[in-house]
Amino acid sequence: MNLILLFEEDFVAPDLVVLSDRRLSHIQQVHRAGTGDVLRVGLLQGAIGSAVVERLTEREVT
Repeated sequence: MNLILLFEEDFVAPDLVVLSDRRLSHIQQVHRAGTGDVLRVGLLQGAIGSAVVERLTEREVT
């Protein structure tokens, strides 16, 4: 299983995450994800679930 690890500080709203670090590169290069794709995510020391890519640019993914 390839899981995107999330941290509390990644959340900009209760149900919205913005990533712009090496995890963005991983999402682009390994997952080759695009808008609308579903990724497995997990909160550090928390739940595991799924997330939908709402927007993907060269600088960030939401």
